[in-house]
Amino acid sequence: SSSAVMQARNPKMWDTYPVYDKRDCPHKAKSNGILVDMGRDVPCRSCLVLDAATHLTTLKLLETGWCPKDIHVPNACEDAYDALRSSGNCRAYKMSVSDFMSECRETTTSR
Repeated sequence: SSSAVMQARNPKMWDTYPVYDKRDCPHKAKSNGILVDMGRDVPCRSCLVLDAATHLTTLKLLETGWCPKDIHVPNACEDAYDALRSSGNCRAYKMSVSDFMSECRETTTSR
C-alpha cells in the first residue's frame, strides 16, 4: 500500500492519516492553493491550520509570505506534533483542534 511505502521511505514523517501520501495528491495541492488564494487579502495574518507531520499546508503558506509565528497548528498525535514543532515552520500545539479552540475561547472571554 502507498501508506506502507511512505512509512518505509521516512518513518519519522508517518502521517496522522496514513491513507495515502498527500505529497502526490492533487486534491491536497488544490485545497492548499485555494487556501493561499483566499488568504492573500486577509488583513489579520493569523491562521489556524489542520496539518500533519508532513506540514504541507504550512509549507504552502510559508512559500507565499506567511510568517511561522502566524501559523497555528494543533495536533494531538505525538509524532506529528514533534515534527511540526521541530520544523520551526509554525506554532505547534500538542492538543486536539477542539481543545485548542476551547483554550482560545477561554482566553478571549477572560479579557
